[in-house]
Amino acid sequence: MPKTLIYCTNGFPGDLYSEKAFVESELQAMRGAFDRIILLPCDRTPRVMGYDKSLPDGVLADWSLMDDPVTHSRLFKIFWTFHPFVLRSLLMMAGEASGPAQWAKGIFQAINTVTIGRVVRKVIRRYGLTPADTVLYSLWFHNSAAALARIAAKEGWHIATRAHTSDIYDEQMVFRSRRMRDRILFAVDRVFSISGHGRDYLASRFPRHAAKFMHIPLGSTRIFKPGSRARETGSRRDETVFLTVARLDPVKRLDLIMDALAEVARRNPARTISWHVIGDGECMTDLRDRADRTALPNFYVRFEGMKENLDIQRRYATDPPDWFVMMSYSEGVPVSMGEAMSYGVPVISTDVGSVAELADSGCALLLPRDIDAREAAAAIQPVIFDSATRDKMGNAALERWEENFDSSVLSRRVTAILDSLIS
Repeated sequence: MPKTLIYCTNGFPGDLYSEKAFVESELQAMRGAFDRIILLPCDRTPRVMGYDKSLPDGVLADWSLMDDPVTHSRLFKIFWTFHPFVLRSLLMMAGEASGPAQWAKGIFQAINTVTIGRVVRKVIRRYGLTPADTVLYSLWFHNSAAALARIAAKEGWHIATRAHTSDIYDEQMVFRSRRMRDRILFAVDRVFSISGHGRDYLASRFPRHAAKFMHIPLGSTRIFKPGSRARETGSRRDETVFLTVARLDPVKRLDLIMDALAEVARRNPARTISWHVIGDGECMTDLRDRADRTALPNFYVRFEGMKENLDIQRRYATDPPDWFVMMSYSEGVPVSMGEAMSYGVPVISTDVGSVAELADSGCALLLPRDIDAREAAAAIQPVIFDSATRDKMGNAALERWEENFDSSVLSRRVTAILDSLIS
């Protein structure tokens, strides 16, 4: 009997929300177990940009969620307020939600559960799918997962979902009903948390569902063979190169990185410090202005904009930086950091979220979350110029990635579990 996977995403196929890095690594393994994979994105951009034209055989994008007017209109959603499921959800939120913002958030979450489920049912009918031959899967543990769970509870489907950061931790949301999530979990077979901390958080909040929560990191895909860490530096023997790959968002605190590296440059006038930034976002203008004001003869900042992942990984393989650096307020398990580690690049990072699950003290300089620029400079300076230590940490980064975060291995594990649900 042919097997199908319905895979709900936000933006994939496409490079939105970093989903390209997440999903592409899974599709290859999934194609070995499922005859057909139906992607259900809800963001319009990938279709406009034609990303779906490069999907592999056996994978297709269905645009029903994107084309549905209710999915993208709060006005239309209001007409679903009196749906029985939404009204029951409001009763369950009593005593949990407080204030207009939380009640509004809860109402729209319930409406999204109903309206997304309505579209998914149409897709199921269109392709003639049954619970015996199809698994429902969501990349995020939020509205799509809730919609799939509601279908599963009513009709006996099997469902699994990934869980990342904001879709795990209630404290990162304006509101999310704990009672509603507990109810949804009765119909869910597996929740794959990308971090051990996230798995433990969910298990502590929903102990009767604890057996369903599993820790399976996203990992990353390495495209090229890593070069030797003991490379010839040539004209760069007095230059230390740092690289950041991130969206330019306030939470990433790129201003802190700039100030810390500039401080290192001031303290070491005989050394050249270069910081390369790959990415784009709302902070670009402010960061460029800040770099212009930080005029030092031995400190260079290069904003390289967005780059294809292929180009980033080719760079790691042929001309790796000395250090990958990020000093975010908040992180899950950053895929960009894992990609750097897969080529033997050691890490400098704030110890936030689940960063320490990816990069331990053997391969990373982990800094306190509330560190300032001068403190960060003082913490990293004793290590960053020591090539022997850098190479030792780089080799440790490579080994740690190969043992724990190789997505080809992790994707096969996820796929085997999904396949077992209907085998």
